[in-house]
Amino acid sequence: MLNKFLQDIRIKELQFFVKNMQAKAKVLEFGAGAGWQSKLLQNAGFDVQAIDLPTSNYKKIKEFPIIEYNGLIIPFENNTFDYVISSNVLEHIIDLDKSLQEIHRVLKPNGTTIHILPTSQWRILTSIMYYFHPLNVGYGLIKRFSLIAVRHGERGNTFSEVKLYSQKAWTEIFEKNNFRIEKYETNQLIYSGYMTFPFRFTFKLRKLLTKWLGSSCHVFVLKKA
Repeated sequence: MLNKFLQDIRIKELQFFVKNMQAKAKVLEFGAGAGWQSKLLQNAGFDVQAIDLPTSNYKKIKEFPIIEYNGLIIPFENNTFDYVISSNVLEHIIDLDKSLQEIHRVLKPNGTTIHILPTSQWRILTSIMYYFHPLNVGYGLIKRFSLIAVRHGERGNTFSEVKLYSQKAWTEIFEKNNFRIEKYETNQLIYSGYMTFPFRFTFKLRKLLTKWLGSSCHVFVLKKA
């Protein structure tokens, strides 16, 4: 089971998917993890498939049937899905160009792909909170006592991720891989990678704080170029 705060975040993210999708559409969740969002989308009437790596950290807590794939070839035919969605996944992909090309392939000609991604503000806040957070048992000793906050994704380093997670950088990646930006917004919430730490702010207060701190996630709605 996902922790309560993360569950609430994922539920709030669903609004950004659902409001940009037509009812009963065929949807692929790319990098579905435990399948929490896929389950909710299916319950809402969408035709959902979900894929993730066999090495996923969520393998033992699946909430939805997850199709395991090799991280290279999405196991579906060309032009299969009306929508391909992902939540905080693309930054963890080693060969991002290849994965985006595969998403492009399995999307129908007029299909839409929606990606929720970390922002530069999230990276900065997470780096700051690293130095104040209680020791987390999920970290190895070397990382735990490192003087530099650990890298989050698969590209760059702790410092360069600030630039890599900017709206401009994500836009360049999508356009490079033959997608055009149909719509852009943020998730209107601020939190770090340590979730509730240092304060258990309400979602209402977190939304208010985005006026000064910015949002933690981008929401990109893309079409094939």
